[in-house]
Amino acid sequence: MKGELIRAFFAITIPDKLICKINDCILPLKNNLPFQIKWAPSNQMHITLKFMKQLSRSHLPEIQSILKQKSIGKHEIQIAFDHLGTYPAGRQPRIIWLGVRNQTPLIHLAKQINIMMSQLGYRREIRPFSPHLTLARLNRSVTKKDGAKIKEILLEFEMKQSLVFTAKAYSLIHSKLTPQGPIYTPLLDFKL
Repeated sequence: MKGELIRAFFAITIPDKLICKINDCILPLKNNLPFQIKWAPSNQMHITLKFMKQLSRSHLPEIQSILKQKSIGKHEIQIAFDHLGTYPAGRQPRIIWLGVRNQTPLIHLAKQINIMMSQLGYRREIRPFSPHLTLARLNRSVTKKDGAKIKEILLEFEMKQSLVFTAKAYSLIHSKLTPQGPIYTPLLDFKL
């Protein structure tokens, strides 16, 4: 791969109206989790479809051409968030996420992107894809006991609002790491 290498990811961004609903919905959760938690900034909320650790900028025109020509995601996708969880599930959690009810269309879209990017020489993701929205990252100082308490609070938490939207596009987004946190810049957009 030639050209400047950048960190990037394919993602569906979350509409502002829904972000407001999500923030309203999880406010009681934020107030009940007295742990060292870094909540995701509202302007960075998204569902990652494929992460690209080293993407060559020189491939952008080819990526745009391939993904627009192929029949990838030619239909809008209704996305409903309806449950909370943690990753990893069995040990000390590091991430709190909001899960998607009907995952099949997103799994299919992610698989198609994965196949197309592998044809350009990028590593194919072999782990199963599980669509989610990262809400927060937990500090490494959170103990196993704290982790158990967090999971207990999440299990008791009830989603009181309908968190549904129709995804009409997905994007390739550049992720520049800085000491203040990542800066996201859209590179390419693809209609569904």
